[in-house]
Amino acid sequence: MNMRRSVNISLVIAFVALLLGGIAFHRDQQKRVEARASGHLKTMLMLRESVLRSHLDSLRSEMILWSSQAVVVDLLRMMQAASDQDGEAGLAAVGALPATAMRASIPNSESESIDDRVARFTAHHGYYDIFIINTKGDVLYTVAKEDDVQTNLIDGPYADTGLGRMFRDLMADGSQDQVVFEDFSNYAPSNDEPAAFIGSRVYSDNEWIGVYAVQIPAQFINEIMQFSSGMGETGETYLVGNDGLMRSDSRFLSESSILKTTVASPSVARALSGEVGIGIVDDYRGIPVYSAYQPFDFEGTRWAVLAEQDVAEVLAPAKDTLKWMAMGYGLLILFGLLLRFVLLHVVAPAALAAFLGLSLMDSIDDA
Repeated sequence: MNMRRSVNISLVIAFVALLLGGIAFHRDQQKRVEARASGHLKTMLMLRESVLRSHLDSLRSEMILWSSQAVVVDLLRMMQAASDQDGEAGLAAVGALPATAMRASIPNSESESIDDRVARFTAHHGYYDIFIINTKGDVLYTVAKEDDVQTNLIDGPYADTGLGRMFRDLMADGSQDQVVFEDFSNYAPSNDEPAAFIGSRVYSDNEWIGVYAVQIPAQFINEIMQFSSGMGETGETYLVGNDGLMRSDSRFLSESSILKTTVASPSVARALSGEVGIGIVDDYRGIPVYSAYQPFDFEGTRWAVLAEQDVAEVLAPAKDTLKWMAMGYGLLILFGLLLRFVLLHVVAPAALAAFLGLSLMDSIDDA
């Protein structure tokens, strides 16, 4: 009975020690996996934020540069004169002129029209459209030639659009190098697609003569935020505006999510309030994710920048280890039970028999 109790107690102690050691090891590994994922998400967040800031800062510099270039000043004056003389027909005629009509020094422009030259410039920079607007708010020139051309941005049909708001903000600010950015909103002339606008005043001899503006397509932002290399199967980075709507497309939705998909996670609220951090939240799909977040500010507009990855994918290595540990622990239990059987039913009876045999021989010898 004493041997049976000793074997049972020894095996229980061994099993408990192994179990506690396994639990401690699993928790330690899970913490290391979480720390590694947290560091990786923070790095991806920092990289996307850095690239986005670089692109938008470059765009701001381009606006200041080109709004002060003589070629833009000349084009604006040509368009204004044509509009005053012949209206829309005059503007169309100017667009068909050789690009050298803007300025003879423009290189490689003998065979290009003004429209072709500006269209090529627009495509090269990844813009959707370029606008030349006079001080009265009349849209004198666009590359895309949509319904907004020859309309007025103060009291016309598109005054209450992103382009109209951008122009009125520039009217209110009299500084020469001021740049105004208008966040993404649906823009009716462009099939109601999401569009952002950025513009700067155009001056000639210190006289404000108009506005040079650019329409930014969603693709401009998507090319930065949808870079998913190193993000695994479920990782993504994206932007959310102050209204809680996405400003870049989801990696996982088949249709565009810009200005359509609401993200109401605590990460978004914290980022929009100026906080930086990481935590576990349910994302816009209702899936638990590790979510790194921070604010992004550009010309009066704030977005939340997020880098996220599914909790299930992050913890998969730790779960795999736990599975193998459980299998190993099960095998150890079987081995322990087998050892118990051998000790109690094979070794112990044999030892008892040997002991009794020795005792009997001793008795015989004593006799």
